[in-house]
Amino acid sequence: MSNYNGLANLISVITDFITVFALITGGIWALWKWGYLEKIRKKKEMPAIDGILNFKLIEINELQVVVSFEAIWSNKGSFAIYLNSNDSHLNGKKIKKKSVSNGALETENIDIQEKLFSGKYILEPQTNSIMQKQIILHKKDTYLFEWIIGLDEKHAHDFHTKGVVFCSREIVINPEFELRKLSK
Repeated sequence: MSNYNGLANLISVITDFITVFALITGGIWALWKWGYLEKIRKKKEMPAIDGILNFKLIEINELQVVVSFEAIWSNKGSFAIYLNSNDSHLNGKKIKKKSVSNGALETENIDIQEKLFSGKYILEPQTNSIMQKQIILHKKDTYLFEWIIGLDEKHAHDFHTKGVVFCSREIVINPEFELRKLSK
């Protein structure tokens, strides 16, 4: 009888051990599966932003033009994108005449930096957002402009980005040439 009780106790311990092992293994597998699916979901739900930068010219005198920039940002993603005014700006540089050498444009030390908005700006999901900015330029010069939008740092971690510059678009403008094209 004593061997029977010892054997029954051994079987009971083994059964309990197998049950505990199965529960722990199942818990680890469920946690891993959830983490893996969460990682895939975040990749699918990353922001999908695209932009177009256009401009229009208005001649104000023989030497100057007003350039009206229009940036259209499309947020095709599932989440709102919060922008930061300190990291969102329009940068411009004057291009040196006849400067194309080795495929690179040389710029002069004239920097133009314009803030695009104050406070916060939100690009809502599944929408287009239009931003505009006007500046005055010399008519006879050529410029390189870059429109940059930067993420609000509090929300940058949501998109696993490094740094705050989120998206940018560039454009080269020669007002005199563009005005001649329009007058023909």
